Amino acid sequence: MYADSNAEILAIARNLRGKVPDVEQLAERHVQAGSSVDQFRSAALSRLPEIRPMQKPILSDVPVRQWASYSITRAIQGQVSGRLDGFEGEMSRELSNKLGQSPSGFWMPAEAEQRNFVSGTGTLGGYAVATDNLGSEFIELLRNKCLVAQLGARILTLNNPVTIPRQAAAGSTNWCAETVASTLSTGNFEQLTLTPYAITGFQQYSKQLLYTSNPSIDTLVQNDINAQINVTLDRAALHGTGSGQPTGIASTTGIGTVSVAMLAANALGSTLFPFLVSLETSVATNNADGGALAYLMHPKTRAACKTIQKFSTTGSDSVWMGQRDGSGIVNGYTAHATNQIATNLTTGTATTICTAAFFGNWNELLIAQFNGGATDIVIDPYTLAVNGVVRVLARRWVDIGVRHAASFAIGGGILA
Repeated sequence: MYADSNAEILAIARNLRGKVPDVEQLAERHVQAGSSVDQFRSAALSRLPEIRPMQKPILSDVPVRQWASYSITRAIQGQVSGRLDGFEGEMSRELSNKLGQSPSGFWMPAEAEQRNFVSGTGTLGGYAVATDNLGSEFIELLRNKCLVAQLGARILTLNNPVTIPRQAAAGSTNWCAETVASTLSTGNFEQLTLTPYAITGFQQYSKQLLYTSNPSIDTLVQNDINAQINVTLDRAALHGTGSGQPTGIASTTGIGTVSVAMLAANALGSTLFPFLVSLETSVATNNADGGALAYLMHPKTRAACKTIQKFSTTGSDSVWMGQRDGSGIVNGYTAHATNQIATNLTTGTATTICTAAFFGNWNELLIAQFNGGATDIVIDPYTLAVNGVVRVLARRWVDIGVRHAASFAIGGGILA
């Protein structure tokens, strides 16, 4: 019996080689001590590298009230003149010290989230310049709804790339009669890696705006920078390809997939409800039907769900039971719609003309923000200097990961 246990301990150690520091030496010690397989397994798992999220924001020692004085336009002016001083310069330098790296321009801390935009030319921000103009009532661009964080995605604030240990397969149990040797088995472990990918946002506005605009222009510029980045990140969480960008849910290996016969959603009729429920079944049959379960689909799919009955019988409820805030209920689960869902997907012979519906436990989606979520702001006052226009390049480092692929299912083949 001891020989069987020792063999299983050594087999587990071989499987964990490269994942647990000094695991083979640990196995030898447990073999010599006559430890059980369970004792060794617990000791080995306790040594798996742990994710080390930041326990608190990098600049948490700065009083909250001080951030009200942060001005992105003042920081840009300082960068243009070559003298980034004051509170903005101090915070950028403090971030550099704590991160151990310098920005290409200056750091805009995550804690300073406000925003900004050209006087003269309305489309570049001129409409916000004071002439009794209500900058506080600025009419922002209509953008796609960013919903993955709202649905429950977990935000990790990190300093460096990390690996998160994940058990990929369990060991097995077996019944054995007296004097019959048990069958050896080992678990299987792997790692989810989160590494920085850069999202870049671009904006330009006039120098005149920097000096003559309503003070609320700070909020407008920062809002625009952050909105650009957030929309891109949210879309990547769904459809990121993994090539030069994070791998989103749809591109994650092992995601459940269900397809219909390439029909427009409003032509699915009584098959629409069973099609959506099959996504729930895919998740549930993999023991992943817990947590923040919800549907996410394109507005056109939502429209069909609102007009099609669950069943062909008279008086049946519609597939989507609506609520005032735009969300709804599909088969008892929260449902949302956004134009972030792609409409150029391919299913079978239907090339670049399909959309999809997502269902899953959104708590299983990880969004990593590196450098404390700070944004590197680079100023170019030269390219359009003859026009009196300053260019701003904003870059933030992020990644996306799915804890368990089985926690999500995607329904494809819906013609967009």
